[in-house]
Amino acid sequence: EARTLRDRLVMELGFDPSTTDRDNIDYDPMRYWVLYIKHIRESYPSDSQKQFLVMERCARIFMARPFIVPTYQNDVRFIRTCILYADKTSNPSEVFKLMSKIKVGIKVSLFWVAWAWCAEKAQDFQFTEKIFQKALSV
Repeated sequence: EARTLRDRLVMELGFDPSTTDRDNIDYDPMRYWVLYIKHIRESYPSDSQKQFLVMERCARIFMARPFIVPTYQNDVRFIRTCILYADKTSNPSEVFKLMSKIKVGIKVSLFWVAWAWCAEKAQDFQFTEKIFQKALSV
């Protein structure tokens, strides 16, 4: 089954996580997602629904494939996309909890600062402190 998932990933994203050719920039699907999201944000600045859907799709595609997560686990581009997506959701804390659970972004300060900001915005100051403590322990 893992082989069929890999085959689907290669077909859907043009990316094979087992490759050793990491120097080929065309082999990085995150590059295309980042460019597409940038295009949508610049071309449709007032269409927040369209921006949300594109960021949601990117976050879900990469987080739903456990064998690709290690490749982008601490990639600032992916983490930033997930944070932008979380900011547009009705419950951003759930996105951060999922990211933490599957260990996406836990070694990048941007993740911890964004999660703490989200908790502080919700006036959950005790949880904000816990987030900062957890960030320091990682």
